[in-house]
Amino acid sequence: MYLALTLIIVLGAMVIQTSIFPLVFLTIKPDLLLVIVVYLGLRKGPEIGCLSGFAFGLMQDASSEIAFGANAFAKTILGFLSGVAGKQLYTQSVITHMLCVGFSTVAGELILLGLQGFQSDWQRLLLYETCYNMLCCPFIVGIFRGGEKRLGI
Repeated sequence: MYLALTLIIVLGAMVIQTSIFPLVFLTIKPDLLLVIVVYLGLRKGPEIGCLSGFAFGLMQDASSEIAFGANAFAKTILGFLSGVAGKQLYTQSVITHMLCVGFSTVAGELILLGLQGFQSDWQRLLLYETCYNMLCCPFIVGIFRGGEKRLGI
């Protein structure tokens, strides 16, 4: 049942990220799939973080214009690192999740920028996307926790 819950949340996030966010945000958009990968890594460990990072990164690669596999590569690394960090951190706190999402956003963007070349305004991109992801984090965590509570997990 947890897999079904995760897939529903991911598909919803993908729809929002690809159809609604482009209408609301002009150039810089939150990366909801990264927030989900970090959550799963922190809560379920490095294996699930790594697997979800790869799968969700490939989904994101299919709908983006950057090199195929770049998002999968970055999210796989970030999912694994989140899982390793989750063993050392208190993961019940939303603040912990927000800080990990912030660090993961910076690291992920630096990986992607390193793969495709730095743009002229990469600092602005990094700052705004980090803020957007950290602001979206409590909502994603709340949705997951509500689903986990409903499932009795």
